[in-house]
Amino acid sequence: MVPYFGSHFAKMFIKNKPVRFGFKIWCITSSDRYLYKCFPYGHRYLYKCFPYGRKQEVYSELGLGAQTLIQLLSIVENPSNHKVYFDNFFRYTLLRVLEDKGFHATGTVLENRTAKCQLETSTSIAKKLGEHLRLLAI
Repeated sequence: MVPYFGSHFAKMFIKNKPVRFGFKIWCITSSDRYLYKCFPYGHRYLYKCFPYGRKQEVYSELGLGAQTLIQLLSIVENPSNHKVYFDNFFRYTLLRVLEDKGFHATGTVLENRTAKCQLETSTSIAKKLGEHLRLLAI
């Protein structure tokens, strides 16, 4: 988050954060923290302001965050050699899209974003201390 307290249509507010007002910048980096590509996250109008090269496929059903991630990954030439890690901000359908594109993806998914997959309940998982749930998309 880049702090900004002036007036701008793309300025975001995120409560309970050290920097609550500003611009959220999305970046794709290497495991060595080398920056490959970045651009601001926010209003749909920003996609018209900042051209990103070749024409992108439209994934409007995935939401703005997933579209942003897919645009960041558009620079990757050989997806099978790359792994993507993300937190619970995204949906299960994004994992499917990344799998179709050839990426290996790992992340956490909230219970309300699993597209009615048959998973264990969070209470039964909480009883098993130190265990994890592994699912493979086939």
